[in-house]
Amino acid sequence: MVKAGQVIAVLEDADYRAQVAQARADLKAAQARETRAQVDLQDAQRQYNREQILQANGVSTPAALDTASARLGTAKATLAAAEADVAAGRARVEVARVNLDNCYVRAPFSGRITQKLTDIGEIVFGFTSAGNAGNGGIASLADFDSLRVEADVSESQVAKLAIGTPAEIVLDAFPDRRYRGKVAEVRPRVDRAKATVTVKVAFVDEPKDVLPDMGSKVTFLTRQLDEAAQKSPPTPAVAPDAVVDRGETKAVFVVQQNETVKSVPVITGPALGNLVTLREGPPPGTRVVRSPPPQLKDGMRIKEKQ
Repeated sequence: MVKAGQVIAVLEDADYRAQVAQARADLKAAQARETRAQVDLQDAQRQYNREQILQANGVSTPAALDTASARLGTAKATLAAAEADVAAGRARVEVARVNLDNCYVRAPFSGRITQKLTDIGEIVFGFTSAGNAGNGGIASLADFDSLRVEADVSESQVAKLAIGTPAEIVLDAFPDRRYRGKVAEVRPRVDRAKATVTVKVAFVDEPKDVLPDMGSKVTFLTRQLDEAAQKSPPTPAVAPDAVVDRGETKAVFVVQQNETVKSVPVITGPALGNLVTLREGPPPGTRVVRSPPPQLKDGMRIKEKQ
């Protein structure tokens, strides 16, 4: 875990450290000139005041007073220039300090580093470019408190959902676990190719062991899961058109890892919304074929419809 603002990487900073040192040295020199200009101004002011007194007493000449006045004006201008140099020096120090600070890559928010994208000594760019011999990033950071599950919902069913609608989340990696969720966002756009709307579902409880990009299935509920229901294993359920009759038995075609199908006997239970529950059959998270054609046989390879 890293906290917001924590340093997670340091870029090569030798040049920027040198720039900071140079800017600070230049500032000190400017401040020394400012101090000298202040002393010169004080001396010129005293000399001018003295000449005024002498002039008033008739001891000094007008030329001497003019010379003291000119010297005083020059001293004031020199001090103003020195003060401007000091201000510019401070600005250069700040610019150099900011450039050096930019070498320290900090976490923009609290979360976990899920992937290291570069190693020590490699060149890093702000974006990925095919023509650059380097990486487009340093690390991937995920805010696990804001993880969302994206579900494609039929446009004919999306009207039944609202922000806060309870849901059950089952991850492909943990098919025996049930996570409580709720609708966090309904995208105001329809995918015409699939006739679906993307809905984002937030985890109600801390999503333990959940990682970004995990596969999942979402079931929208009429009420939130209670503690007992959450701890109980998920109830397997399939679309009614996935169940086929095999004489006195029923079965579903399960999609295996090599994209071939296998017939698995099932015993159906009561309806669960638009689904039918399975008392016996494949475990939750298993892919099945909907509306299988009569000629579909075990071992046949299929292609998932997009």
